[in-house]
Amino acid sequence: ADLTAKIREDLQRQKELEQESKLTDEALEKIIAGATIKWPQVLEEQELDDTVQREGAALQQYGIDFETLLRLQQKTAEEFREDLRERVQNNLRSALALGKIVELENIKVDTEDVIREAGHMAAISENPEQMADVVYSEQGQRVIANNLLTEKALRRILAIAKGEAEAEETEEETDASETPQADAEPAETSEPDAENATEADAE
Repeated sequence: ADLTAKIREDLQRQKELEQESKLTDEALEKIIAGATIKWPQVLEEQELDDTVQREGAALQQYGIDFETLLRLQQKTAEEFREDLRERVQNNLRSALALGKIVELENIKVDTEDVIREAGHMAAISENPEQMADVVYSEQGQRVIANNLLTEKALRRILAIAKGEAEAEETEEETDASETPQADAEPAETSEPDAENATEADAE
């Protein structure tokens, strides 16, 4: 009976998580649809290069090199890269929109949160020492902080979409009637210099 109840509880929780994920995605899509989000072409090209590198690294884990993949798909390296452009553009829109939400909602992460997450990632890794070198590096800490900010922004979007939270009012909050200008950087990248180069203009 206890096992049946546990299974039922797990299935219910999984269903709730799927519903929350769908609601969050829909809310974020509405935010993106109602905003004008721009970025410099150099940022997009850098993101494309990084994505190609990540794809290549992922293939190597399965013993497939990049040239073999190109032969199998009958594509040139440039064609493969261009096929990734739409995905990269969608990722940039989402990342920059989330960055704007982080700014407007004054969302922050503490250093303690970053250190705690780094320790957790190292602890569950197959090679804790090697992972520790990565997550405790300056770049690793920035990536973790970015990811935590993204998670908090998504939770904030979900709470507002469910009517469980009201927008916080602070002195720094931008009036909804204004057209905000934002600098942001995608969480998936190292740290492209987006200052004075990236805009997320919400209409």
